[in-house]
Amino acid sequence: MGELTIEQTEELYKFLQGEAPDGYNIENPVKLTSEQAFGVIWFLQERYRIIPDRYEQCNKCKEIFDSYSEGIYAKDGSACECCRSEYNYCPLCDEYFKKSETPETTYFVLSLDDAKDQDMQPGLYKAKNFPIYSSNMISQWIYKDAVEVEKETNEYEETGFICQECFNKLTEDDRTSCAREAVSKQHTTAQG
Repeated sequence: MGELTIEQTEELYKFLQGEAPDGYNIENPVKLTSEQAFGVIWFLQERYRIIPDRYEQCNKCKEIFDSYSEGIYAKDGSACECCRSEYNYCPLCDEYFKKSETPETTYFVLSLDDAKDQDMQPGLYKAKNFPIYSSNMISQWIYKDAVEVEKETNEYEETGFICQECFNKLTEDDRTSCAREAVSKQHTTAQG
């Protein structure tokens, strides 16, 4: 017997949570949590190599997905393609991180082009310090609506935003030079 397919792995995952496959009637089914069921899948991946190591559990919806064809690895786990819009990409640490729900904990790189448009210096900013969020004309609920619209349309911005850990590690003097480096990295990635 070769490795299990994604469909077979999903069937096993559901079976471990108490859902019997069509045509089977199990009297006392096993009822593991999604985390426990994936723990069994992981063990079969690592120890016996009968399930490909590329099958992951989405941290948000708990579905199994093939990481070679969809999804991302993030700081707090993996995300399938449907849940990917919940994450931003940090160009400083080169990792995905969960999007923040509030401008007080959202950080981003203001690129050279964007800085010219905003008449500001390029650098790293907290969203609450950015003019559109600190303006009396733009309230916090509009920010939340923008986040919701972004989730609904499944459009997400993977560049510009940075994780809180990277922001906290930088001194004021480092922020502009790191922003320029990140912006340069963005342009190089976009061109390549």
